[in-house]
This record gives sequence, structure tokens and C-alpha cells, in this order.
Amino acid sequence: MEKRIMTAHRTQSILEELAREAAARLPHPGALKMQVSGIKIIRREESNRLIDCVSSTSVGFIVQGRKAARMLGASLAYGAGSAIVTSVELPDSFEAIGASRETPFFGIVLDLEEDVMTTVLARLRDRPVPECMFGSGGIQGSRAAAVFPASEQMLDALLRLLRLADEGSGAAFMAPLVKEELYFRLLMSPAAGAFRALFSSGTPESRIREAAAWMRANYRRDFDVADTASRFGMSAATFYRYFREILGASPRQYVKTLRLYEAKRLMMDEGMDAAAAAFEVGYESAAYFSREYKRAFGLPPKAHVEACRAQTADAA
Repeated sequence: MEKRIMTAHRTQSILEELAREAAARLPHPGALKMQVSGIKIIRREESNRLIDCVSSTSVGFIVQGRKAARMLGASLAYGAGSAIVTSVELPDSFEAIGASRETPFFGIVLDLEEDVMTTVLARLRDRPVPECMFGSGGIQGSRAAAVFPASEQMLDALLRLLRLADEGSGAAFMAPLVKEELYFRLLMSPAAGAFRALFSSGTPESRIREAAAWMRANYRRDFDVADTASRFGMSAATFYRYFREILGASPRQYVKTLRLYEAKRLMMDEGMDAAAAAFEVGYESAAYFSREYKRAFGLPPKAHVEACRAQTADAA
């Protein structure tokens, strides 16, 4: 009991230091990519403002505040001290719960590099994979996006990686070493059993991850399950089964959601109208696109974009 209390105290101390470091580097709402370490700091000061994006293959840490996310229908809620590993690029709607100027939300994200992951996995080939039990030990989610409590050692490595920006010429040498330590901690974490196979070459799971990346890059194209399955050396039935098991959605649902999220971005960021955005992301019928969009976001495209812009203006 005493050991657990001491560990919890040290973990809280590291989280507070991470929040201070993040606040010093990013004093205003937004995101900041640290070039040497490759990590991204995120700061939010608006509570319950829904943000839609496509999450990268990454591990993200909540260092202050709470977050609610919805990924392809799966709802996740987690707070400071939690980490989420996203093994596949996923459409993500999230909000910072209770964030304000006085108590901002801070998250830190590290994109996962496949070559580094493969190198570390090779070194761990003979190490047993920790059992992953969703619903126990604080682990939520799926094999594509698992939430788990970050260990003291993992957070300590993250803090050292964040501070490398102040190291000058030594940072370029140290960053890969600290990253490898973080990957090791991640691959030995309680959630590792959920995603190790996704990064292990030759497994059906890794083919699904590669297929999802290809679909993400080619979502505008006409999509055919059998052709995509064949491209990655699987039968259509096997591909469909593994895809749904890992991502929690069918291949067609995944492509459709990617298209809708990109269409929203085009309307919000580039000022496209609904018809132009629909054709840009691969729809042949603007009317069909409008129906699909309303089903996903609750409002027709124009009304939804106007509501999002009004919400942004109110927050400012």
C-alpha cells in the first residue's frame, strides 16, 4: 500500500511538471510541434467544444484535464495520467471536458514511427506480451485505439523528451534514445497485447493496419472490398472479419467516415460549398452526400458548418 501511494505521488509530481513545461512552451490555445523530439503539445481552453479530426498513428498523453472522444462509434473518456495509443488512423471527434483559461487542457502526442516500432519489437521478440483485459486495470477501447494508465516510468521518459528542446546540440543525439525507451515502455504496458500484432510484420493484423493506411491515402477512389483484400493478400471474408474486429467498423464505413470528415474540413478551412466538397472527396451525388453528412453530424452540411463557425466565434 505504501509503495502504491509513493508511486502515485511521484506520478502526480511528473504530471504537474509536464503541465508546467507544456504551458511555458504553449501559452495560448492551439498546437505546437517540437522539431527535435517530434512531439506535439496541445492546449485547449474551451470546455465541451467538439473537434473533428483524423487521429494519426500515435500515442497521446493527457497531462492536465479530461477528454472525451468518439472513434468510429466507440466512446472513450479519460483524464490526466492516461495514455491512448492509436494504431490505425481513425476519424476522431473529441472535446476537452471542463477546460478554461484558468485550468487549460494539456495533451502531448508522439507520432509512432514504424521503423522505430519494428526495431524495438525485434528486441522484444522473446519477451512475453502483457495480457490486455479491456474493462479492467483502467484499459478502455479496442485494438485500434486503447486507453490505459501511463506508468511513472513512461511519463518520466516523456518529460525528458519534452525537455530535450533545451539541450542544444545534444538533443539530436538523445532524442532517438529517449524515443526508443518510450516505445519499450509502451510495448510492455498493460495495453500492449491490444496492438503488438498490428506492428508485427506478416500478421493478419499488420496487413489490416497497412490496408487502413492505404485506404486513408486513397479514400477518394471507388472502393471495392474484394480488390482491397486481394491487394493485401487476404480473401474478402477474412479481410472483412479482421477489419471489423480491429477497427470496430466495416471497411466501407471506415472509408465513408474518412470522406465525411475531409469534406467537413474542406468546407470549414477552405470555404468550399457542400457540392464541391462532396465531389472532391469522391461522392458522385451531392444529394446523397448531404443525407450521409446529416446522418453522421446531425445537421445538413451548410447548417452544420455555420453552427461550428458560430461556436468557434463564441469561444474566441
